[in-house]
Amino acid sequence: MTNKIEKFGVGSVDLVVSNATVDGAKAAIQDYAKTIDGQLNYGINVIRDKDDKGIEDYVCHGEWVKHEQAARVYTAGRVTSDTWPAIGMYCSAPRG
Repeated sequence: MTNKIEKFGVGSVDLVVSNATVDGAKAAIQDYAKTIDGQLNYGINVIRDKDDKGIEDYVCHGEWVKHEQAARVYTAGRVTSDTWPAIGMYCSAPRG
């Protein structure tokens, strides 16, 4: 884990998972989401190396939101669900 930031009800973290696949990255995001407490919105990125930066290097990005109102405020409605909290998953799997 690197670049963890939490303040004012929002947070983000980069999870370093060497040789991550899309399925492995999604599982890592779901596992990390279970540890989120006291936040309304959280970005969880899976990268393969601690020096990876930017969307072009993320295997997957998870956008966790606590409830529907937080989804409207923080994600402009991108994340929707019938149950909360919820995670929107976006995967690009660079370099395979």
